[in-house]
Amino acid sequence: MKALAIDENGDLFMDQGQLQEVSGVEEIRQRFRQLLRTNKGEWFLNPEEGLDYLAFWTKTPDEEAIRMTIEEVAAQVEEIERLEGVRIDFDERERTLTISFVAILTTGEEFELEEMFR
Repeated sequence: MKALAIDENGDLFMDQGQLQEVSGVEEIRQRFRQLLRTNKGEWFLNPEEGLDYLAFWTKTPDEEAIRMTIEEVAAQVEEIERLEGVRIDFDERERTLTISFVAILTTGEEFELEEMFR
């Protein structure tokens, strides 16, 4: 599958005035990242799509609840078989939560992803 490339800010990526495309593992990675950035219930065509942010917005984040929430998002991408090495770092001073992991695809390929939530 092909998709238009999106940069780190969620904007369409252009090179020399031309829209760029992604495919393969990079397209799956991009799609998963967009699901992590979509609040569950936000998209009226599929209210079950996206991340349930309720697990993130607490004074003392519950790592197990966050891990389960990330796994639920991974289950929304049929090409993802499992996540490995899930790491959750909460910086109380900066009020950020960073998750990182390796996604293993059904094809045996993999990609790393790190996402920060504020």
